[in-house]
Amino acid sequence: MRQRLPMLLLPIYAACTLAASSCVESSTPLDAGPVTQDAQVRWLLVNPANASIAPGDSLPFIATAEDQSGVKLSNVALQWTLTNSTVAKVDSHGVVTGIAPGAAVLQATAGSVTTLATVNIGAASSADANVWVSISPASKNLIVGQSFPLTWVVRDVNGNPITGVPVSFISSDASVALVSAGGVVTGKKSGEAVITAVAGTSRATAVADVLASQVANIALAPKSMTLQPRQSGAFSATAVDSIGNPISIANAVEWGSSNPSVATVDDDGNVMALAPGTTSVTATIGNVQRAGTVTVQPSAPASITLTPSSLDVTLGSALKIGAVVRDSSGAAIPGARVIWSSGNTSVAVVDSTGRVTGKSVGIATVKAQSGNAVSFATVTVLTIPTGTVAVSPASVTVKLGATTRFSATVRDPSGQVLSGRAISWTSSQPFVATIDSNGVATAVGPGSTTIAASSGGVNGSATLIVPGGNSQVDLSHQPADMTPLTDRPFNSQAKSLSDVADAEGWASSESRYLSTFSITSDPTAPRSPSSVAQLVYPAGMPRDPSLSYSPVTAWIPTPAGTHRMYVSIWLKISSNWIGHNSQANKLMEAFIADHPHCVLGLFGSGSAPLRPSIAINGGPDSRAGEYLPGNVAPTATFTRAVRHRLEMVISANTPGVGDGQATWWMDGQLIGDYHNIMWVGASEPNHWIQLELMPIWGGRNDQLVVTQYLWVDHIYASTSIH
Repeated sequence: MRQRLPMLLLPIYAACTLAASSCVESSTPLDAGPVTQDAQVRWLLVNPANASIAPGDSLPFIATAEDQSGVKLSNVALQWTLTNSTVAKVDSHGVVTGIAPGAAVLQATAGSVTTLATVNIGAASSADANVWVSISPASKNLIVGQSFPLTWVVRDVNGNPITGVPVSFISSDASVALVSAGGVVTGKKSGEAVITAVAGTSRATAVADVLASQVANIALAPKSMTLQPRQSGAFSATAVDSIGNPISIANAVEWGSSNPSVATVDDDGNVMALAPGTTSVTATIGNVQRAGTVTVQPSAPASITLTPSSLDVTLGSALKIGAVVRDSSGAAIPGARVIWSSGNTSVAVVDSTGRVTGKSVGIATVKAQSGNAVSFATVTVLTIPTGTVAVSPASVTVKLGATTRFSATVRDPSGQVLSGRAISWTSSQPFVATIDSNGVATAVGPGSTTIAASSGGVNGSATLIVPGGNSQVDLSHQPADMTPLTDRPFNSQAKSLSDVADAEGWASSESRYLSTFSITSDPTAPRSPSSVAQLVYPAGMPRDPSLSYSPVTAWIPTPAGTHRMYVSIWLKISSNWIGHNSQANKLMEAFIADHPHCVLGLFGSGSAPLRPSIAINGGPDSRAGEYLPGNVAPTATFTRAVRHRLEMVISANTPGVGDGQATWWMDGQLIGDYHNIMWVGASEPNHWIQLELMPIWGGRNDQLVVTQYLWVDHIYASTSIH
């Protein structure tokens, strides 16, 4: 059985008139007595909404009117209408009597509010019950007195267009927009009306937005703007008529960008700069259009990262230095121009691509400059190439917080020791241990890391283990080709007062989380005692019940081109945990592009059992918006007040092909295994770009009645590239 993610349902209310050649009408008040004001009616409910009767049989329909506050109204004048008087008739009390096989739409109207119901008489014909209708355009702006025709297509159950099926048209407010029997819509006064096409029991809608006056001119402010990538701006549009009077244009402006790869514009005129270039942003109302110019300039270089920053080159050979130019936010600037130079051209020269060639034995400094940003690399030109680099000790265990020193022995191809060689040190998992330029390593978190020493383009390595790390954890569900991404034990405090989530390689820009996300002591934590992350869900949150709530948002980016991701999280929820009424209790999200396509969470509401599940959050998959049930262990329950370990492996799909993967376990037990997921379509990127800890409660339309808690002991994740 599929369970759906929560959806927000908005009420739609309107007054309807019928444009059809075959209809019958009757009217009566809902109750006897004086008739109320029609304007009080806001809701009109008809029961039943769909019914079937045989020819000759009768069935009463009941209408209930309510005001703005949901209070039932009496003495409301009511009109009943049938769209097809050849198959049924309706009396003034809403009693429908079948005449002949077919289908009709019953319309109940009180004041300006109309509700529809479907009536089938006998066996509906294929041209009646087994059809569906579509109309276009879906929305249209027009002025008072202007008309436009609707086009429609009626199809059979196989999707084939068919003819000969009557189509009726209904306007939600004929005083705003009138629709003819032939589907021609005419603007009557300013406002919005919903046009409904009815074919058999099928319906389709379009929106007519009627403007009061003819727009003669549009003024844009500003006329142009200059931005840098990831910056935003906004245009405003003012419309006037032919004599210069302002015209209200709320929701009537259609915005567009001539080059959305440079900058996009939303329905409110808000501009987002994406890449250097120029684009025209247009505002259109009816037949009047004005354009503004958006120029996106390259970001100003703020820093340059050189790789490597220290290298050995043998005499006469060449090696290339890579350069990444970044702006003030730390984002890379693609295509930024870099100017290279050597401080000692007699020792080493460098070309325009960063390729360094050794000219004589010695040391030279290579300079890379982009704008005002400058960085340097040290080049050592050697006569004898490096053969091997041996790191000692080869393996060592270091307690958390302690240090140890590694040494490297460099030899030439014949095995002779080479002294005085430059050595660069790196740690594959800097969240487990860091290492400085002298080979001194510091244990900063549980786990295992590879310490590498590089000299003359040759590497040597050793293993450093911090007790409590993944060397003591079962990772049998992790695919063999994975590279560790994060190994966070939640035992670090914040690097600054801005947010605890900034620690251990994760980031968050929300300082408001300091009161709901903290590091606390828990010696019983099974994965990495004695500290855990404590997340607080205060009673009364969210203050606006129509919103969802999360006590923290923290993320870590994945390497470019990440195709597969493995995640393992140790966590516990409080014994009083009340599941959201939408059954959505989210834990972690994985992003493709800028959307969280995959959600790991607990499915269940109130005090009912919670099921570990994965949701397909959007995208072209037919199950998008749903939690996937455990197809291996569907009854597995996440017990409150008990620590559990959740694991998942997710793989991106081939663009447009349903071959993506979602597999998850709880406490080592396989819960669900799917290999037919279409996370993204054919024209979309298909790489995971970010892992996010965002434990949202909800869903919408619910509020916490008690303060409840979530404790996270540890998060481990790894990735692999295509």
